[in-house]
Amino acid sequence: MNHTSLTNMMAQANEARRTHDTARAIELYTAVLEETNARTNDPALVEMRLLALRQRGLLQRRLGHQEAAMSSYRQFRQEARTSQQTALGTELVAQQHSSMGEHDKAMGLHREALQLAETINFTYGRALTLQGLAATHFYRGRHEEALSHIEKALSLFRQLDDVEEKMRTWNWMGMIHQRQGRLDKSIVAFKAALEDGRQVGEMETAVILTNLGESYQLLYDMQQALVYHREALTLAEKINLPSMEVDMKRNLGVELAYLGEMEEGIEKLRQSLRLSEVVGQPFLTYQAIYSLALAEYAGGHIAKAAEYGQQLYDLAEQSNARDFRAQAMHILGLCAQAEGDPVRAEQWWQQALFLAHETGQQTLLWQLHAALAEIAPNPALAGTHYRIAAEVLEQIIYPIEDEALRQTFLAAPPVKAVFDHLS
Repeated sequence: MNHTSLTNMMAQANEARRTHDTARAIELYTAVLEETNARTNDPALVEMRLLALRQRGLLQRRLGHQEAAMSSYRQFRQEARTSQQTALGTELVAQQHSSMGEHDKAMGLHREALQLAETINFTYGRALTLQGLAATHFYRGRHEEALSHIEKALSLFRQLDDVEEKMRTWNWMGMIHQRQGRLDKSIVAFKAALEDGRQVGEMETAVILTNLGESYQLLYDMQQALVYHREALTLAEKINLPSMEVDMKRNLGVELAYLGEMEEGIEKLRQSLRLSEVVGQPFLTYQAIYSLALAEYAGGHIAKAAEYGQQLYDLAEQSNARDFRAQAMHILGLCAQAEGDPVRAEQWWQQALFLAHETGQQTLLWQLHAALAEIAPNPALAGTHYRIAAEVLEQIIYPIEDEALRQTFLAAPPVKAVFDHLS
């Protein structure tokens, strides 16, 4: 096939990707690879093959075909001819390992890619690797390291004026701040990501809207969260990607359960968990299990909540996901308390406190102290826990400039209960 025909086929593949015809895009990228020789010495064909492999891998990952995505990225790395291409291929393989929960393998490859990018002064490769390192640290619950890397990546992508990667980097920054309870900063980061995302595409916009809505959810502004999540769902319905549906169904489930639609909320959360297991990205599964466990607990289904809590604990242990291990301990403590065993509840929560401090999870911290206050053997100890919970809550509330949002958060029953005990 001549260059003109191959170029046209690549253009068709890129258009199919842009219009969310994912299966057709994969088919066309694969056809480009089949019509060209991996050993070609034509630089233009090498670039075309590498682009086809990268885009195919990305689409395969989004469909939940994780091993196929890994195969595409490994082939990219094998076919790389220049140092820049090798650095990029190494980083793509690292990011796929991270996405699959294989963080030790990812870290070694991130470092290899970073060293090579720095040696050859490859700014884009260095920025992408810093972004990948941030993601892997985030998945492992090492949020301060994640923030340090993502700030450096953002600075470099701004220098390069790469709108798509800036968007992704702002989104990661928002996720890191969100996990640490810096919800004001997470909202700022997600809104910056959204501004870029609306230029990039509907899928990217939907992902960011989902994350932005989560920050409002954590501030108990469920109505505003629903606005963002419904817009995200409208966009997602055009795209039909399982990896997007996981988070959207999970968030809608959390909000519906909180607003009193418990049965519908739990069903949405169960759908999210089933989808997450198909998609094959452990982080999404862990989130779905924790949200479902909390909803089952709130619905009075204690045995079911404990079952999910233990499942999360076991999975988090296997992958050394310390932040999710703390969350598993939180739900297991709640279940022990509901079963009339405050001693076991305290044991779970004290262990969770250590990990929540270590992973910087402010939201979980105040919830744990409030829970420990409820089972404290004397008023003095209960007062101490309520004071610590209030101090953590004030750290979350103080930076929020939107007065209506502040008041919504303060009026949320779990938050109000903490301050009422101190008045």
